[in-house]
Amino acid sequence: MSTLLFDIGGTSMRMAIGIEGRIEDIHKISTPQTSEEAIAEFVVFVKDKELLNAFGGVAGTILDGVIKTSPHLRGWEGCHFAQALSDALSIPVHIQNDAELAGIGEAVYGAGKGYSLVAYLGIGTGIGGSLVHDGVIAPHALGFEPGHQVLDVSTGETFEGLVSGHALQARHSEPAHALSRSVYDENTSILAAGIYNVLLVWSPDVLVLGGSLMNEENGYQISKVQEALQQIAHALPTVPPVLRAALGDSCGLYGALAVSETR
Repeated sequence: MSTLLFDIGGTSMRMAIGIEGRIEDIHKISTPQTSEEAIAEFVVFVKDKELLNAFGGVAGTILDGVIKTSPHLRGWEGCHFAQALSDALSIPVHIQNDAELAGIGEAVYGAGKGYSLVAYLGIGTGIGGSLVHDGVIAPHALGFEPGHQVLDVSTGETFEGLVSGHALQARHSEPAHALSRSVYDENTSILAAGIYNVLLVWSPDVLVLGGSLMNEENGYQISKVQEALQQIAHALPTVPPVLRAALGDSCGLYGALAVSETR
């Protein structure tokens, strides 16, 4: 028997099969506008597969299997997604925030492996993050929302509202992946400011940066982020290692795999 793994972000949705500690049959599509459309995609994907259960992440605040809020998936808000998917597939379903699972994936299998306290930030359509202690999400009441920290008190503009893919597209009227190198270079200092706040509050052993906009071709370059951090990190005795994610687009699936193996 195998496990259904999934990762539902603001732009893309990934489904895969976990079996004997490995991931197989990864399938990526654009994230559907509604949860009902997504469930229909799951039904097609798992046809003729023998599944024991399902584990996955969804962009947004998740409480007891319900998508309470999701700024980039408005059509999903209020959905009892875990129960709805469980009913459709006739298997138990566990869901949590997508950045939490990405953080677990990087902590257990990726760039954070070997560190005890791993902070993760996903810089993509939005900005999410999580804090992982010895392979387990650190205790929290309502979730981690580092992207919603306010960086400009005069306007109330948030970290996510300034440097995420959604923000850059709105500001430049072009998809984030089509923007020039100069746009990312100009915004690297703002990205570093938000990251610095995360380091001050979470005080991790290592910070892992993932997400679609952390790339050397048409996104934020890790070396320039590291340089910008060094210039402003005056309150830290030392800046912990700031590493690029090792698992790429699959970090959420690996996080789901890691959680499934502990249940």
